[in-house]
Amino acid sequence: MYQAQQTEPGYGSTLDQERYGGRQPYEERAPYERRPGRERRLEPGDKLKWHHFLVYFGLWASAVVNVVTGLSYFSGSIYEGEGANAELVYFVFGNELKALDMTVAICSFALAVFAVITCLRLMRFRVAAPVMLYILSIANTVVVIAYIVLVQVITDVPLESGVLSGNVAGGLIGLVINYTYYKKRMYLFVN
Repeated sequence: MYQAQQTEPGYGSTLDQERYGGRQPYEERAPYERRPGRERRLEPGDKLKWHHFLVYFGLWASAVVNVVTGLSYFSGSIYEGEGANAELVYFVFGNELKALDMTVAICSFALAVFAVITCLRLMRFRVAAPVMLYILSIANTVVVIAYIVLVQVITDVPLESGVLSGNVAGGLIGLVINYTYYKKRMYLFVN
């Protein structure tokens, strides 16, 4: 005779077998296997002071600075300290400078969001978090350098070479410090 399949949920029913792939709902599973080469875990002697500084202060401060920078470029208040107002500067140098300022404002807002995302990923020890930190450092440097060069092209006013070299040096030093620090601690980022 034909036996009807059990359709009501219950321990061991065919519905449970379909739902749990043949396992029981609370069956013990094998422990998570780590990737090869990342067997080491965080030990009490490991120093994470720079990591904690970046996660709990540095990246948040970077996000706030980027938001404030974006707002000042967006409103034109970046020119207020130089004895002029944004309308006068845009009247003298044209709409190209205004378009550049709006682009830098949008880039600053995007970098602020990316800094927060990077911070949260570093906090949770996600796999690609250090790479995101490197990208953030490079992107901040590229935006500043591009702005300085494009302002020189648009306004034909030469800026001091120290401004450009200082931004490049600062970005590269930060990148090297973060790279050497996180290269030694890549075994922590396994989530």
